[in-house]
Amino acid sequence: MGRKQKQNKNNANHKGDQSKVAKISSLPTDLIPRPWYPLTVRISTLSVVTLNFDDLFSHLRSQLGLATSNNLRVRLKHIKVWGPIVATSSNTTLGQLHLRFYNPITNSVEQEIIRYPDAVRRSSAGYFYSTTIQNTSVGTLANPIVTFLSPAAAEVSDCVIYVHLLWRYIS
Repeated sequence: MGRKQKQNKNNANHKGDQSKVAKISSLPTDLIPRPWYPLTVRISTLSVVTLNFDDLFSHLRSQLGLATSNNLRVRLKHIKVWGPIVATSSNTTLGQLHLRFYNPITNSVEQEIIRYPDAVRRSSAGYFYSTTIQNTSVGTLANPIVTFLSPAAAEVSDCVIYVHLLWRYIS
């Protein structure tokens, strides 16, 4: 077969492909997935030693401007915690962190971490949740997320927590 005949054959096949148009139904699909939105919630006004889902949903509601959290779902990705800066009248000291991270599904302890500050930096710790936990949707629960074993309850308000999560609102 000559070169010109091959080109004509290829052009004929190509023209034939163009005449095939995909037919799309005028009806929408039955399932419309709702997207998950990434968000980082900053919590710096913690007044309790244990951060649970109720506290997280309260901060999330205020950050998103929602009236209720009944239809709110989250997936935890990771948490970062910075220790206290304890200021007294005579000096400022950096406090240690002793944290216990919990599995939100089984309510069991996932990891316990102790971190000490150095001369110039606050103590800090973080925890990345497993893929199984990251893919589990959680509604309002009283289950703990993280517990401060140290610092003392009076110094917890000086700590800063960043909770990285995915969220969506189900109507």
